[in-house]
Amino acid sequence: QQPGAVNYKQTPPNLAQTSQYKNALAALDKAEGEVVNVRTELHRHVTEQKQSRLPEVGSLDQWFQMYGRPKRQAGPEEKYLSHVMTPSRKVKGAISMDKTLSFNTQLSATRTLRRGMLTL
Repeated sequence: QQPGAVNYKQTPPNLAQTSQYKNALAALDKAEGEVVNVRTELHRHVTEQKQSRLPEVGSLDQWFQMYGRPKRQAGPEEKYLSHVMTPSRKVKGAISMDKTLSFNTQLSATRTLRRGMLTL
């Protein structure tokens, strides 16, 4: 078709259909309003439930008071939890060549973190 050409196969809208379209559109608008009202009511209800059942916990001590301590404790024998190992290496002492400085043998200050299998 050329721009501005008249389409002779197109029929004009029926006036009876216009009122049906308006009624259907009004029914859709009413249903949409009901859906919006239900959604806002549901959202309000869910937030009220969350606020009423979740207590405020500000620290781990408060958490442990409410729910108790975990059964598993981190330690050298618990391979599933992370554990900070005790220093096991010794730093060897040394004496300077002119024997004016000496360093004693002592334990290293480094600590190894053994990562547990349950740690992400």
